[in-house]
Order: sequence, then structure tokens, then C-alpha cells
Amino acid sequence: MVKLWSSKIQGDWLPEYESNRNTFLHFLSVVGLLPSDAGDDLVKRVIGIQGDTIKCCSENGKIVVNGQELLDEEFIKPGVESNQVEFEITVPKNRIFVMGDNRPDSRDSRFHLETAYGTIPVKNVVGPVQLRIWPFNRFATLGIPDAFKAIPDAQS
Repeated sequence: MVKLWSSKIQGDWLPEYESNRNTFLHFLSVVGLLPSDAGDDLVKRVIGIQGDTIKCCSENGKIVVNGQELLDEEFIKPGVESNQVEFEITVPKNRIFVMGDNRPDSRDSRFHLETAYGTIPVKNVVGPVQLRIWPFNRFATLGIPDAFKAIPDAQS
């Protein structure tokens, strides 16, 4: 299942963090409606799971998963592209490869390829993002984007 996931990130993916959330936002994080404000959570889109081969980029500048180009990544911030970093990796066992939806401003798996191909241990995944509540004008439930429905499973 491919969707946005919240993950605990270990290592140097995040700078030192000091929460500046007000009491209301802190309460929402405590009850699970917002990510933790401890500074060790990231919300990224899972692009590949163990065994998947991921490449940047196709001739059209698109991410390729298991030989299939992600044709319409409607979730990406308008006007941005994915081709800031060229790579081709196969996701190791029990790991995931993640990318942000604002690709040029996302220090995601592509920028950590020197450590386990930029992948994150599955055990660090907190869970799927089910609901976007902020900003209010973009309130929505979140599921698997259509762009991923045509992706074939990894070859054994």
C-alpha cells in the first residue's frame, strides 16, 4: 500500500528541533491528530517497498518504479519536478524508500543514498496518514494515489 507515512527518523535527517507549537496544536499531537512535536517525525510518501526498483528519471523526467513510469503524480506540489538527484536503487528487505511531495525542498531518501540507499527501516514507520486537516482549505482523507495503481509488483 503506497501512501503518506509518518516515520521516526534516526540519524542526521532532521536538524535539532525545538517545538514552538501552541497548546492547542500540542494537544492535537498528543491525541494523534497531528504528528508528534518532538522533532523526530517526518511525513513522506512511500515510493517503494522491499524489492522495488526505483529510478530517477525516465526520458520524461518522471520517477520509475519496477519499470513503470509514475505518469501523473497529482500529489506533487504544482510546478515542481523530481529530477534533482539521479539514482537507481533496489529497496532492501524490511526497508522503504520515501520522497516528499515538494520534491525540490524535501530532504528525503534521494538525499541520503549513501546510507542504506536512502531507505528507512520499516520498524521506524509510525503509520499511514489518513487525514489532512491543515490548511483547512485542503482538508481531505488520503488514500493510494492513482499514479501507483498501475505499478507492477517487484520481480522476485
